[in-house]
Amino acid sequence: MNACTRCGSFAINPAWHGRDDSDLDLCDVCYWRGRAERRLSILLDISMIRPGHPGCGDLSREQRVWADFEAEIQRAAKEE
Repeated sequence: MNACTRCGSFAINPAWHGRDDSDLDLCDVCYWRGRAERRLSILLDISMIRPGHPGCGDLSREQRVWADFEAEIQRAAKEE
């Protein structure tokens, strides 16, 4: 039995709770926490590129963020 590389827990159940076959070194909590943190990061990036925000102006960065956001939406839709 392996311990989670992030927290040391032994609650690694890859076939439970809708997990796919990725991040098998993480326990169930860290697996879902990692996905939530990635989605939050994308949403925070999007909030930085809204019109009138001083952080916008880099069109290539904006396009990359939107592409990441759209990919995350499609991935979430497939999970449901």
